[in-house]
Amino acid sequence: MLKQRALSMLPMVCLLALFLLPISGSQIYATDEGPEENLKTSDAIQQQQDSPVDYTFRGHSLLKKGQIDDAITDLNKAVELNPKDAGAYFYRGNAYYEKGQIDKALSDYTKAIKINPRYTNAYFSRGLHYVGVEEYSKAISDFNDVLSITPDNAPAYYYRGAAYFGKKKYKKALSDFDKVIELDPEYVNAYINRGLYYHGINEYPKAISDYKKALELNPSSPTAKQLLAQAITDRDLYEQRMRDNKRVGDMGVVIRQTRTPPVGQPSQ
Repeated sequence: MLKQRALSMLPMVCLLALFLLPISGSQIYATDEGPEENLKTSDAIQQQQDSPVDYTFRGHSLLKKGQIDDAITDLNKAVELNPKDAGAYFYRGNAYYEKGQIDKALSDYTKAIKINPRYTNAYFSRGLHYVGVEEYSKAISDFNDVLSITPDNAPAYYYRGAAYFGKKKYKKALSDFDKVIELDPEYVNAYINRGLYYHGINEYPKAISDYKKALELNPSSPTAKQLLAQAITDRDLYEQRMRDNKRVGDMGVVIRQTRTPPVGQPSQ
C-alpha cells in the first residue's frame, strides 16, 4: 500500500530525470568525427572544385570550428554534387540545429537515414531532439533503431530510459538505466536517475547507494550532493513515521498514511 502511494511521486521524479539529461542549448545532436585523414582533403577543394567528398569534410571541419554559415555553404554544395551523401545531410542537420532551424535539421537527419538506414548518429540526433521536446514515442523508436544496430550503446539506453520515464513506463526506464550501468559503470547520470526512481518509491537504501556512487564518480556534482542529502532526510522522516504509526497501531488507533515528502528539484 505504501509503495502504491509512493508511485504517485514518479511523474514528478520523471521531470527530474529529464532535468538531469546532459542536453543544453542548441547542441542537441550526436557528433560524428569521421576519418581524420579525410579532413586533410578540405584544402584540396581549391584544386578540385567538383569533389563532393571534399566539400563534405570541409563543411564538417568548419562546423567543428563554429563557422556555421560557412559549413552550411560547403554542405549545400556537397549535397548538390552528390544527393546520396548521407554524411553531408547529417552534418548539415547539425549545422541547422546550431542555428535553431529545427525543422531543417530534422529533415536532414531523416534524409541521411533514408540514404543510409544504419546511420546511427542520425537516429541518435533525432531521438535526442524528440526527448527534449517530450515526443517520447518518437524518441523511443529512434533509440530502438540505434540499439538494433549498436546493441552495446550505453548513451542510447540512457536516453531511451529517459523517454520511458517521460511516458511513465518506469520499469522499462529502470531496466534501461540498469543496462547503462552494466555497459558503463562510470555513467554518472545513470546512477542519479536510477536513484531518483528508487527515491520515488521509498527504497531509500538503494537510492542512497546510487547517489553515493554518483558522487564517488563525480565528487563535484551538486545534483548528486543535494539528492543524497534529501534522500537521507526523507529516509529518516519515513522511518520515524513508520515507528510512530506502529506505536499508534499498537494502541489500537488507526491513522491515515501520508505520502513521503516529494523530492526537491535539484538546482542547476
